[in-house]
Amino acid sequence: MKTLVIGFEGINRVGKGTQIEQLRINLDKLGIENLVVRGEGSRSGLGLEEGDPYSPWWQEFNRLVRASDDHLAPYELWEQGAHMIANELVYWKNFVLPRLAMRSCNETGVLLVDRTFLSRISPVMYEGRYNGIDSLYAESNIFWQELLPDLVFLLQAPKEILLSRLDIRDPKYNFRKHIIEEKYDLFYEVCNDLPKIVESRLIHIDSNASINHLSEIIISTVANFTPT
Repeated sequence: MKTLVIGFEGINRVGKGTQIEQLRINLDKLGIENLVVRGEGSRSGLGLEEGDPYSPWWQEFNRLVRASDDHLAPYELWEQGAHMIANELVYWKNFVLPRLAMRSCNETGVLLVDRTFLSRISPVMYEGRYNGIDSLYAESNIFWQELLPDLVFLLQAPKEILLSRLDIRDPKYNFRKHIIEEKYDLFYEVCNDLPKIVESRLIHIDSNASINHLSEIIISTVANFTPT
């Protein structure tokens, strides 16, 4: 049984969630077992989705983050979340998805990852605590290679376009605005200076195109992809 891991990257409002959903629908039509999970950031822990099982730990994490107004939350708190979600990603990849695929008699399962460890580098660097990619998960005894997807779609659009996509009614409006304004340049700078093994798996996508056009590109790329 083969697990194909596909990551989606990019700064806030670049369209990752939309394209993940479009690809998931396509995989469902093809009868290919798939799961959507988080690879960086946080999850609700409410148990409302298969890729977000019930978790008191994540519920408490989000309570503490909300109490700190998201982007003002202590770095150490986000650090704990990063290590927890990294461990969960390894578990999804190596145990959960293979079992699901075997249960449905599929030879291939696809893990769709909303944000990867690439999203972790820039905030760590922003805090002045970056000691190289090998140190990202040292405290969890996880090698970043274990978290490296087979394929990563890196979506990008001009900063002003992303800011225009924000909705002031969004409860996370201030958080997303802060990320775009403060970390846009650093994030894409990081993505242009990665180890060759990571760079070779990146597919750069101009997300300023229509949703359907982007979806066609992504679906076609996945259909023709052969793991190295």
